[in-house]
Amino acid sequence: VAGTSRVGGIVGDFQGKSGANLILTNCTNKGKIEGTDVNVGGISGSASYVSISDSVNEGDITTKHTTVGGITGSISNSSTINGCTNTGNIVASTVGANPKSSQTTAGGIAGSVSSTTISSNTNKGTVTAYKNTGGIVGYLSSGTVSANTNEGEVRHVQTNNNGLIVGYNSGGT
Repeated sequence: VAGTSRVGGIVGDFQGKSGANLILTNCTNKGKIEGTDVNVGGISGSASYVSISDSVNEGDITTKHTTVGGITGSISNSSTINGCTNTGNIVASTVGANPKSSQTTAGGIAGSVSSTTISSNTNKGTVTAYKNTGGIVGYLSSGTVSANTNEGEVRHVQTNNNGLIVGYNSGGT
């Protein structure tokens, strides 16, 4: 699957409503995913008010910009990811004259997380980005990350905002 933004192996833009989360369970993506902009993921490119569970991404994922994850590029608004596995390799490369000024956000499960619970997931793929690089979550602005396992390598160019579980935490637990 290839596209610009909101590119996913199962669904590109997965949007529920407050109080009525959409559910996606037991899905598998085996195909390669390529995006040229933001919100690129193995299962969903972008997600809000959703529950994603027991799903697997086996495809490699690349984006020439930012916000990429093995399960979803970005997720927010009372959402959950539980019991999912990523085995694909993830690469977020920046394009431009000065890549050091570019922001990248890449995670083995989710690139960017807000008001979401990420629990009992496993990443086995290599995650590569300039910064905000995490084995499970690249950037956590709010929400909870617990009981996850990262077995993949985390590669980054910049020496800060990178971690084996969360790359950059600005307000989550």
